[in-house]
Amino acid sequence: MDEKHCVSLELSKKLKEAKFPQKGEFWWSLYLEVPSEGWKLMQFHDNKDCEYVVAPLASELIDDMKHIQGFTLPYWSESENAWIENRDASRIHSDTFCNALAKQRINYYRKRQD
Repeated sequence: MDEKHCVSLELSKKLKEAKFPQKGEFWWSLYLEVPSEGWKLMQFHDNKDCEYVVAPLASELIDDMKHIQGFTLPYWSESENAWIENRDASRIHSDTFCNALAKQRINYYRKRQD
């Protein structure tokens, strides 16, 4: 699995803070015994001696957000060379489709908290 197919580590951590369900097919894992190796993308997290956070696929994010009124998929902007999360003035750029979806989910959670 290529990292471009999952949400980045930084956004995965923010999704966890935004109460995104911690279940999925792929995970960012940090082995506590060897933290110098850094976070790795894995298909499972069966080790109790590691810190982990779900690394959602686009399909998992869409399933989570499809009930949200007004939800639209991000679109590719050739002129801006980026995935655009929003069509209005508050545009958010992303390098991958998954990260654009993750930013949408995080923004939705923040708006609900206000």
